[in-house]
Amino acid sequence: MAEKQSPDALLAKTKYRQSYWRYRYYQAAYLPALSLAANPFNITRSYTQIILPDGSEAFVPQSLATSSVNLSLTQQLGLTGGAFSLNSGLQRIDLFNSNTVSYLSTPVNISYSQPVLTYNDLKWQKRIEPLYYQEARKQYVSDLEDVHIKTITLFFDVLSAQSNIEEASLNKANSDTLYKLGQGRFALGRIAENELLQLELDNLNSGLQVQQFSITYSSALAKLKSFLGLEARDSLYLRLPSAPDSEQVSLSVAAVQANENNPLSVTLQRQGMEASRDVAKAVGTNGIQGNLFALYGLNGNSMAFNQSYSNTQDQENFQFGISLPILDWGKAHGAIEMAKAQQQLAMTNIKKSKTDFDQEVQLDAAQYNLQNQQLSIAIKANDVSQRRFFIAKQRYLLGKIGITDLNIAQTDRDAAQKSYIDVLRNSWATFYNLRKITLYDFNKQTALEKEINGVF
Repeated sequence: MAEKQSPDALLAKTKYRQSYWRYRYYQAAYLPALSLAANPFNITRSYTQIILPDGSEAFVPQSLATSSVNLSLTQQLGLTGGAFSLNSGLQRIDLFNSNTVSYLSTPVNISYSQPVLTYNDLKWQKRIEPLYYQEARKQYVSDLEDVHIKTITLFFDVLSAQSNIEEASLNKANSDTLYKLGQGRFALGRIAENELLQLELDNLNSGLQVQQFSITYSSALAKLKSFLGLEARDSLYLRLPSAPDSEQVSLSVAAVQANENNPLSVTLQRQGMEASRDVAKAVGTNGIQGNLFALYGLNGNSMAFNQSYSNTQDQENFQFGISLPILDWGKAHGAIEMAKAQQQLAMTNIKKSKTDFDQEVQLDAAQYNLQNQQLSIAIKANDVSQRRFFIAKQRYLLGKIGITDLNIAQTDRDAAQKSYIDVLRNSWATFYNLRKITLYDFNKQTALEKEINGVF
């Protein structure tokens, strides 16, 4: 229920959906882009300044309409950072003063633009963006495991409070019985007044405990219902679950699966790549930069539309530009050194994070392997304490032990029951903690990420 409708699960889905469309946006940058630009009409009526044949200037009236349309197909090249473009266009001019029309056609031209000796952002995007998407997929599965862990916490908060109420109610019933019995024994002179007062105090305290645990239970239940997306009026009664179905896990297997599946592995790889990218960007944008542009196509000009396409001639353009910083007072060198220092810092943090992560995996796996033993001890302790309290109660009713011994047995029974629920809680939490850090289902022996396809 929590995985389908809890706020945390919906937030995890939204984050993953955002990353999915970011990845689709990145992929689209490497696909051909077709665009149409049109200016249906542009009417101008004004005086304009011109230069006469003798070199003087004059203002002459101008009355015309222009229109144009251009279709272009562009393809980015991630390997080189350049771009191919295929264009076809048509322009028309209507001169109202002379009542003439002229056309300028571009049936086709192809151009290529190539940055030289500079930073290639497309090349680095091709390396980094797939890591972002891979990281997002793994992070979504990890976020769902967080939902599972939070559900376990809220579930056992309610279960613990529910158990406390049941135990307190049972203790209240027992204390009522014992207090009435004590009043009869006191009247017969079989117990001292001090013991009767102790029975009365226990009876009062047990009633107070029922009220206190009821408040805790109501609060815990409200939080669980809210997290599960249930109405306040919905009724819930939790059953004590069995232990998770688990077997001993090899520490080496856990380490391998964690390094393959956990998003941190991809995150560290991406951070290292981004640090290298920043160095390349500092070098590429602070040194010699050039740009190469080449174009070849056909142009036609005529007073008639058809002839503008039949009477064409070559259209050619070739450009090469270069910029070189000569004196920048060490600005470029400083930018490059800062990027290198940041890269070194990033690599140090990555190494530390990797070491801490490996240690965490080993610790979680070791705790996972101990849970069955701990649970077995808690079950036995709970059973022993229940039987001990039953025997102590019978002996007290027979007058063979005092109220102090009975209270000790009751306290031990309550503590053992609470300890058993806590160990069961830890058992389930440890089970899902190991799933979260490895993103691996050890029962099915499969990676959890395989359950995701596409977008929601």
